[in-house]
Amino acid sequence: MNMIRIKRLTPDLLEDYLNFFDHKAFSDGSPFYPCYCNAFNMSKERIQNEFFRQSEIYGGGSEGWKQALRTSAVRMVENGEVQGYLAYDGETAVGWCNANDRLNYCRVGEFDLSDVPKDEPYGDCQRKGEVKSVVCFEICPEYRGKGIATLLLDRVCQDAKEDGYICVEAYPMKSEGMNSLAFTGPKRLYEKAGFVVVTQRDNMYVMRKQLKRLIAACGNDCSVCPRYTAHPYEKMETELRHTVELWMKIGYRDHIVTNEEIACTGCKPENWCRYQVVKCCADRGISHCSQCALYPCDNMKECFEVMKSFEPKCRQVCTEEEYSRLKKAFFEKEQNLKEALKDE
Repeated sequence: MNMIRIKRLTPDLLEDYLNFFDHKAFSDGSPFYPCYCNAFNMSKERIQNEFFRQSEIYGGGSEGWKQALRTSAVRMVENGEVQGYLAYDGETAVGWCNANDRLNYCRVGEFDLSDVPKDEPYGDCQRKGEVKSVVCFEICPEYRGKGIATLLLDRVCQDAKEDGYICVEAYPMKSEGMNSLAFTGPKRLYEKAGFVVVTQRDNMYVMRKQLKRLIAACGNDCSVCPRYTAHPYEKMETELRHTVELWMKIGYRDHIVTNEEIACTGCKPENWCRYQVVKCCADRGISHCSQCALYPCDNMKECFEVMKSFEPKCRQVCTEEEYSRLKKAFFEKEQNLKEALKDE
């Protein structure tokens, strides 16, 4: 195997894309063949028209079906609807990742074309350019287990950051009984790349990697905080209810509060805070503590120690996903403040 190169899909790579799906991707007899990874972008009505009805026009059967899918994919690659990355060994495409703006998809997660789920509106971002989604990986059978999916995912995240996206989102399935066919990618792939679970929907995890961190005055990372609801980090009511219960479980609250009480849109000087960090920073004309000449003051040392005192309890009572998120949000304050100062 040569050094693997990753290329962003463009219309001039159409023949490589078609050759990959025609001859390489499903050479192990995968039940997904034929597939050209374009149904994520298509409404249910469009799938009926361009796949099912068109396949009958092409004569029906497996060949009619393949021609309908392939013709649709050609058009969608040429006009830029299908986006993603090809992995190359020499001049041959051996891997694929479908990655696009979240608002360009009609659905995410695993689904079967024999039972296409309804079109799925997405409420976690209001405009394009905020959330980049990763919906599918396909690697040639003989190249699996060689780190190609990791290379593809790294490139997605790198380009998304350069393009100004806030986060990259992925949708691995909870049950991975047939790992070789789990085209959404396994959960461990995303965890290794720094993604965390932000919610669960039916048999699917929603995982995110933040590309633009929101470091609060005290060092909390609001972008991964389960309470933070400012745009584009809005939370569903079920997510906030889970946070309410989590706050009771770990001892942050001594009683059940409402979703409205747990939701947070960011610290403000007038908000109650034991350490008055935001007010102190505002009085000094700085945005976070590490910009202060007195940092770390006794007040912040106490803040760090008190927060760390909750960590053993969190390890004990939280799930792996819950603890990972809380750790990134609250238990890495000093590291976050150091990095925030370095980024200025």
